[in-house]
Amino acid sequence: MDGAERGTVLLAHPLAIPDPDLIRAIDGGEGERLWRCAAGPLAARIDLKRLERSDLPIAEAIAGLPEEETGGEIVERPWSLVAGNAARIAEDDAFLERLGKFPSLPATAPAPFGAEGAGGAEVLGRDVRVGRDCRFEPFVLLDAREGPIRIGDRVTVEAHTVLRGPLWIRNDARVRAGARIGEGTTLGEGARVGGEVEGTLFGAFSNKQHDGFLGHAVVGEWVNLGAATNNSDLKNNYGPVRLDWGEGPAETGLLKLGCFIGDHVKTAIGTRIGTGTVIGPMANLFGGSGFVSGRVPPFTWGEEGGVYRLSEAVDTLRKAMSRRLPELERAGRPLEPTEELLRGLRELWDSIRGKRS
Repeated sequence: MDGAERGTVLLAHPLAIPDPDLIRAIDGGEGERLWRCAAGPLAARIDLKRLERSDLPIAEAIAGLPEEETGGEIVERPWSLVAGNAARIAEDDAFLERLGKFPSLPATAPAPFGAEGAGGAEVLGRDVRVGRDCRFEPFVLLDAREGPIRIGDRVTVEAHTVLRGPLWIRNDARVRAGARIGEGTTLGEGARVGGEVEGTLFGAFSNKQHDGFLGHAVVGEWVNLGAATNNSDLKNNYGPVRLDWGEGPAETGLLKLGCFIGDHVKTAIGTRIGTGTVIGPMANLFGGSGFVSGRVPPFTWGEEGGVYRLSEAVDTLRKAMSRRLPELERAGRPLEPTEELLRGLRELWDSIRGKRS
């Protein structure tokens, strides 16, 4: 938007999920306005003069703006991301199609897939949209009968892979040979994914290159899951999943819910992750049993619950980023850890070390 040129700026709730009507209203209107859903304010277009005071709380800055009810929502619990992802992929796809983006490819004409051709890819359904410079190896199945498949630019899908919609694969991702990527999954930019994945939000530049099951989970950025890492997303008694998000056990009401894995987490080969496990960022998990469950604090070092040394954690972070420089540059991301990130990690590490001691 060119709001800044008109003297206005757009503020959005960090956990807002807009609906198409809200996006159209924001894009097509002018002047100050506050858009609100049942859970609270979603977004506001506000005069820059109101924000001149850096100490002015946002709640005060938006007070008195003309209000408009909207149908969007605010993610109040993290497991809502998992439960609603399939529907959101389909809704986003339909909205982008109405805007003239990602035109559907005929199901009988897979040839437009990439400069190297489809290589024998089979397409079921018509809601398949593919970006530029993608490569599909032989014996790939794209099944869009139950929902759309949207694939970004420079995506590689290796041989003997099955992709089922609703599915969204972002730019520069790579799906390894023999993978089965199920409905309700989003793969972030630069992700590398193999094995079986379903109903999962998988973060940018994260790796799951080998066999293993990952289901109904949220995985942060720069995560590396060792070979044969598996998670459970269903309790043996078929009861609703309960998890600890740091405020004690919470009932999710969901029968299918896997795990939540923070940024820069590493798991050893053969790691097994219990239903409803929450793993904090920068944890490095390894040990004799290979089983992880409950709530794992940030910077956890091994099964014994030690604290990962900050200098070593940051060194690993730098090495991981150095391996993805072309993708980072294309994505417009920093090529090395920013001072803001390093400062935040230091503060988190200090707090964890104090609690452990």
